[in-house]
Amino acid sequence: MGSGEPFDITFVKADRKRGTGGQIRNERGAVQEGIDHANHQRRIKLSSGRIRRVHIRLMTQFNGHNIVY
Repeated sequence: MGSGEPFDITFVKADRKRGTGGQIRNERGAVQEGIDHANHQRRIKLSSGRIRRVHIRLMTQFNGHNIVY
C-alpha cells in the first residue's frame, strides 16, 4: 500500500459529525497518498482522482483479502 502501486480496497463509510455512514465502498485502482498516524488514517487517491481519508479500522478488504484485527 505504500509503494504508489494501484490496489483494490473495500471500506465502510463513516462521518461522526454528520451522523451518517454505514455504506460499504469498493474502490479499484486506488493509490495511497499519505498516512496520518495520529488519527490512524490513510489518505488514498481514488481512480476518479478524488482523495479520501479512510480509518484503518474501517477497512474490510485489501486486494481481495479480508482484513482481520
